Amino acid sequence: VPMGLSFRVSPRTRGARRGSDRRPEKSPAPGTIAARAGWRDVEGETRMARHPDGAWPFHDGARPASLVGLIGGRIVPSFTLNALRKAGRMPGSPPWPWIDRAGMLALGAVVVADLVAPDSAASGAIATVAALLALARLARWHGHATLGQPILLVLHLAYLLIPAALGAKAAFLLADAAWASAWLHLQASGAIALMIMAVMTRATLGHTGRELVAPRLAVVAYVLVPVAAALRSFGDAVIPYPTALALAAGVWIGAFGLFVLVFAPMLVAPAWVREAR
Repeated sequence: VPMGLSFRVSPRTRGARRGSDRRPEKSPAPGTIAARAGWRDVEGETRMARHPDGAWPFHDGARPASLVGLIGGRIVPSFTLNALRKAGRMPGSPPWPWIDRAGMLALGAVVVADLVAPDSAASGAIATVAALLALARLARWHGHATLGQPILLVLHLAYLLIPAALGAKAAFLLADAAWASAWLHLQASGAIALMIMAVMTRATLGHTGRELVAPRLAVVAYVLVPVAAALRSFGDAVIPYPTALALAAGVWIGAFGLFVLVFAPMLVAPAWVREAR
């Protein structure tokens, strides 16, 4: 709720900054989308409760993961290359451009497989191929050059959670690995939530006239989201399930609480304050 409320003001403040008297543009609130990613986890809990044998449809997670793969595949390399060129660093063209197309086709195949046979070995095999191709795509995007720029590095980290989730899914379906049974949360509360947070950071800083440098508390939030996703997905392998669930929820909420604490004042500040900076 606080995320949705804070980010619904962005169209209004965007119009004010530009000195325009146009009516606010209608657009979905990114904070609300992030909250919905967490809600997908709640829905997953309900379905697993209804199907204790784990036989519940996996395609609910494949579709949003494919969106992260599609959108992330456009913005991660684009933002990275633009920043490196601005800094006077001219990386060479990555090899094997066909990997991008193959990676997207593989993610599409994951969606189809999960619709047709969500808990089959074939679905696990396709997830394996998709995970390897996603890693290959990510390796081409000069992530090593972003280590000193958290606002770029977080994009790569968010995308990394896609092959991590697909790999865990493959382990669960092909090897019946109990520790990987909650792989879906790596996608919902991990990859999707972190990618949304990364993009909201850039949008907030850019549309309020600030430098694209992540504040320190935002960097802490970047770290907390994957930690929460890992706790939710694998925590009960080492600590009791209720404890793991409570810790994951607390860390995830804390991450977005920090995000709101840092960026909400920027979005509601008067236009002249932003312009003065």
